[in-house]
Amino acid sequence: MTDWLNEIKDRADAATDGTWCIEYDGATYSITGNPAAGTAICTVTNEAGLDGAAQTWANAHFIARARTDIPRLLDWIDQLQAEVDSLRAEKDQLRQVLISGAAA
Repeated sequence: MTDWLNEIKDRADAATDGTWCIEYDGATYSITGNPAAGTAICTVTNEAGLDGAAQTWANAHFIARARTDIPRLLDWIDQLQAEVDSLRAEKDQLRQVLISGAAA
């Protein structure tokens, strides 16, 4: 993993565990890590403008889902990197076979 991916992973690992939930009181969305305990992570208030309510919901949803989306994306990157590394090794082996065959 690159340094910046490791930094993202470190931030994700340090964040409140679990699936984050969204609660709405009619004016503010609260992102919570443990709704039963009322552990508020952050709040998102309605934005001004024609689409303010829809945009505020979209922002709250993005923040709440980031807790599970980011680790899933990092795992996927790890899987893809492993596949790239394997394909590179296979390519290098095939190149050596071709070079050896051409020299014979």
